[in-house]
Amino acid sequence: MDNESISDKLKRHHLKDLHEHSLINFIKTTCSDYYKIDQIYLELPTRKREIITLRHMVYFFIKRYLHEMSFASIGQLIAKQNHATVLYAVKNIVNLAEFDKTIKTDISQMDGKIKVHAESLGFRGFERLTVLVFFIKT
Repeated sequence: MDNESISDKLKRHHLKDLHEHSLINFIKTTCSDYYKIDQIYLELPTRKREIITLRHMVYFFIKRYLHEMSFASIGQLIAKQNHATVLYAVKNIVNLAEFDKTIKTDISQMDGKIKVHAESLGFRGFERLTVLVFFIKT
């Protein structure tokens, strides 16, 4: 048995959950502010292009910075979507970023802010997005 007590493990796990929640809220806020759209629209079942792009960006950044979180878990966070919707959204943003300079610029602008916040919370390993992108494209 290792030396770490159960209460220490629970504290560490709880702190990780708090940091994840904080990062998710920061991603939502950053993306909403960037597109100048209120966060409430993330939860609404609308098909307006602006809202869809916002929602897809939020999914993309959550998967990028919380790469261990499943697509299904991410979908349940926003608008109660299923895993296929989140997978499609991430794949869509990756594909758009290849050809659409506006989307690429949007990602770059928001990524700078989100990365600083994620690092301040202790998150690392963002390079794993490359592996994710490879997985999605094949």
